[in-house]
Amino acid sequence: MDDLNNLKRIISEREEKIEDVLQKTAKLVEMVPSLQKLKEENETAMKIINSLPEDVAEEIAPRLLFREIQNDKILSVNIPSLPFLMPEALRVIESSTGGTISPYISSASAVVSSCTENRGSKPDWTKYVTVIMDEYSAKVAQQNYLPERLQRINRDLGKQFNIALRSFNKCKNGIIKVNSVAIDLRDVLQQVWGGLSAMAKDKNKDLRRNTNDLQLRKEGDRNLVSEILASETFPQNRLNPLLSELYALHYKLSDTRFGKNLLNNEFPTLNIYCNEWLALLDAISGIVV
Repeated sequence: MDDLNNLKRIISEREEKIEDVLQKTAKLVEMVPSLQKLKEENETAMKIINSLPEDVAEEIAPRLLFREIQNDKILSVNIPSLPFLMPEALRVIESSTGGTISPYISSASAVVSSCTENRGSKPDWTKYVTVIMDEYSAKVAQQNYLPERLQRINRDLGKQFNIALRSFNKCKNGIIKVNSVAIDLRDVLQQVWGGLSAMAKDKNKDLRRNTNDLQLRKEGDRNLVSEILASETFPQNRLNPLLSELYALHYKLSDTRFGKNLLNNEFPTLNIYCNEWLALLDAISGIVV
């Protein structure tokens, strides 16, 4: 029982520490605009002082100094002093979360498997543990193989995918707003369509087909692209609905009203959109690549 309590304590304490860092980071990000304004004010003040003749600057210095001392008493207390983030800390954190599946989850899975093997038959609880691990593994694997697939559809699309995913995770922790993530997700979809359109244009052998200026919003253009890219393995009746879903999600993410709420309380909707986005990218890249 002591080992179990210790195990739970360690995981809980680590989770609390991570959550504390994320919350503080989000608050620091909120300070950036004000800090930038303060920085510009200081730079301007220094430029003014440096531009004055020395005798004039010395004459007004006592009056300015009194104000700056009073101002500094407030700012020196309230501007946080941040610890230097060691490169080693970044390396350790990144290595612990890298790969197809994290080392901890992998070892935990092995321990659970050995435990069930020793029991002879699998208890009922194993199916729930298996589902949790499988879902996590599938999610991590998807985020690892999708960039390479997408790269084959459009240049730099894999990089854009990673940027959008990082934006989503930042938003999840309150660091950036929903509307910023929506733009990143939408831009990836737009680049997917651009890549598919270019592939269709290159593959087209029928000069009667007009493959110039293909637009995602036009159903006829979507039908044309799916017709050209279709194969025996992935027929048009599979690809065409995916392109319609691509347009539908692009349309929802383009809604100028979405994500503008100051309370950032539209994240649950964004989360749904992101899951649709991942599933759609997986399906399309799996068919055409």
